[in-house]
Amino acid sequence: MNLSDIENVVLDLLLDDYEEPRIIAKNISTFIASPITEQEVLSILGSLAKSGLVQPFIYDARTQQYMKIESALAHASQNIWFLATTTGREWAANNG
Repeated sequence: MNLSDIENVVLDLLLDDYEEPRIIAKNISTFIASPITEQEVLSILGSLAKSGLVQPFIYDARTQQYMKIESALAHASQNIWFLATTTGREWAANNG
């Protein structure tokens, strides 16, 4: 599997902690010194999720826990977060 430079940056941002697309877009814009929209980030995240490299979550304030959701539901959720999967962390370690 080959990832684009921007996909690698997104995956790297998700290796250690949950992140939301808005923050990812802000961080990427800083890294690449060029603006990227939240919608563009969501598209990249959808691709990474389909590849099994990241997992979408919603945060449940009542239980104060992150709950996995299907990647197909990620675009519909307002409170979406992402985290690299074990496969994503292994891929980054071997290809980063």
